[in-house]
Amino acid sequence: MNPLSLPFEQFECFVLILIRVLAIVLVLPVVSGRQVPMAVKLGLSLVLALVVHPTVQATGVAVPRSGLALLLVVSVMDPQGSQQLSIIAIFEHLLAMFLFFVFNVHHVLIQGVAESFRLIPLLQGRYPLSVMEQLLRNSAALFVTAIQVGAPVMAVLLFANLSMGLIAKTVPQMNVFIVAFPVQIGVGLLMLGLSLPVTAGMFQRIFVTLGRDVGVLLRLMAG
Repeated sequence: MNPLSLPFEQFECFVLILIRVLAIVLVLPVVSGRQVPMAVKLGLSLVLALVVHPTVQATGVAVPRSGLALLLVVSVMDPQGSQQLSIIAIFEHLLAMFLFFVFNVHHVLIQGVAESFRLIPLLQGRYPLSVMEQLLRNSAALFVTAIQVGAPVMAVLLFANLSMGLIAKTVPQMNVFIVAFPVQIGVGLLMLGLSLPVTAGMFQRIFVTLGRDVGVLLRLMAG
């Protein structure tokens, strides 16, 4: 399907579909990171919009002609900020991206996008207080999961630092600062490798609950 060959009214609806899909892709934890080029995000959004467009009931959608009114119904928020990441954080992100496709979670993404247009027609989404409460619960669960994922490496690095501190006290003539850095790197990488099966299991549980959480949010927004 060529969007440019659509009648003007259908092309307007396709643009609205593309905006919603792009908003979902930009905030999706796995593909929204800075490691994924913007061209890939835009291409993925365009492909998903083309896939779900034939299934969307767009009849009777009154697209506002006022610029201000249009902005109010298609506003997009990107909660992610730019920040420096460590090598381990980048590795964990790439691992999550790999498992995202290994566990076929992209099927859940496509199904969720299509389901959003079934539950929430174009320009008819609502944002009651229950939506914010659910978002807060999801954010709290995400924070706990992030601590669980990083806990093995954080714990072993803490013990390594404590050990280096004790060595510095008992053997003051030893230059601990020179020894500490390679020890921390080695111990951290070793624990990272040993904890990979546990980390993969955590990511799998996160992806399993992803579809459920998305479904809850969509039903709340649909009223």
